[in-house]
Amino acid sequence: MIRSCLLAIFVSCLVAEAVGENETKPDWEKIAKETDEPAFGLVVHEVFENSQAEKFGMEAGATIFQLDDQSFYGVGLKRNGLEQAFFYVPKGGRVKREIVQPGKIGWVGAAMFRPWLAYLRDEIGVRNEKWDSAVVEALEAVVTDPKVGHEKWKQVIELGYPQDDLDGMVKALTDWQLKKPIRLRPFWDQVVAGFDPVPPVYFYVLENLAIAKGDLEVLAALQESDPATALLEPEVVKEWQEIGIDAKTSPISTLKKVRALHGENVTKKLAKWDDGSSNVNYRHESLVKKWSSISRPGYPARHEAVLPPDLVDFHMTVEMICIAFEHTDNHYISQLRWMVYEAPEAGERLRYGKQVAWIGVGREFGETGAVYYRAGSSTKTRRVNHPSIQIPQKVANFTEHPKDFSKIPKDPKNLSRPLRIDIVGFGDEVALFADGVRYALVPRSIGGKQLGISMQNSGCGMRVRDFKVIALGKKEAVKVPEEKAKP
Repeated sequence: MIRSCLLAIFVSCLVAEAVGENETKPDWEKIAKETDEPAFGLVVHEVFENSQAEKFGMEAGATIFQLDDQSFYGVGLKRNGLEQAFFYVPKGGRVKREIVQPGKIGWVGAAMFRPWLAYLRDEIGVRNEKWDSAVVEALEAVVTDPKVGHEKWKQVIELGYPQDDLDGMVKALTDWQLKKPIRLRPFWDQVVAGFDPVPPVYFYVLENLAIAKGDLEVLAALQESDPATALLEPEVVKEWQEIGIDAKTSPISTLKKVRALHGENVTKKLAKWDDGSSNVNYRHESLVKKWSSISRPGYPARHEAVLPPDLVDFHMTVEMICIAFEHTDNHYISQLRWMVYEAPEAGERLRYGKQVAWIGVGREFGETGAVYYRAGSSTKTRRVNHPSIQIPQKVANFTEHPKDFSKIPKDPKNLSRPLRIDIVGFGDEVALFADGVRYALVPRSIGGKQLGISMQNSGCGMRVRDFKVIALGKKEAVKVPEEKAKP
């Protein structure tokens, strides 16, 4: 039996709404029955004065989920310069539709993902009073703590829950975050067999898992099935398929394989990029030593350098302690990014070059910290427009500008260990890792240009404990047997 589903449901990033110690846990069954609050969306934190959003009555607490035919991911909103249909749900209310004009709509917010609401509405999974409460509890844990979610889902299976589409999603997501082989294809096959079209809540998960796994066939199928929602443009997917990638034999699919390719440490060969400005110092020297950087929200700082001219195969790795400021101005989020660019024309700023990859950490308006990324490059576009995924990541939090990084509190509510970021480029491929979890394995098309590295932070700070750029010198693929996933 193939189930149909409405496309007017929002797809978002993997961040659940936090419940404070003194707050009452939401009655999800009541919310699912009596409201249209979506299973995923972008929760509005502020509506700007005199904006379009204020004029049609949208308020803080509402959830935005769709623009025209695009299920809204929280990033990559597609504006076409014309009037567009804008869908949102007031907190505790029903769907509202407004027409928005070109230009800013006038809101800021943070993404959230609540697949248990889709389950309670019979949109995904199989309901049964024997396991309903256990499923909801497990799904909440999967979103906030994949390790705990993995164990709680085992308890759901022990209650007799079937191996269906929801089971496939949970296994694929927890495999991914626990650094196991991602069971993407079994999940994909279950969704295709059971739904037409693909439910947006699954569409989002499948697209990001396919990027992490390097499965271009699934990416192409998703793009073809719902081009309005897919954040990869069709010409990019087509070019990537022409380049090709095989995750099973890729020489950079794991950090173990990457280390087997290590050649010369070229960190001290990083050089300043001459953008023609004598007044701007991007502090490239700091990249080659232990250093710290802090910037308040809305005041970005940059540290930039270029790789040796003939170096295109590289492994950039950084270990750092991260902090973020509490938001006193909701117009900004706290985020830091490590980025790789193709160097632009002489005299232009490095960040005007084409993006090859970036990955970083931050937090949005008091929400859980998150990992953000983009990866891959194309001759068709300057930047690849696919999701900046948000996975819960603990980040130390400050309300004041810290004078001493050694005083960052290290308690269970804050980051008590360093975060490691890895960006790898080799041949026609680029891979991104955070704490050893691979977030992307996709093709790149860099055209032989010199590459540059940039660290950008706004509303975030960090102490860099280790930073290296290592040339990758071996061209043959390193065949390491893939670990088989346990059922």
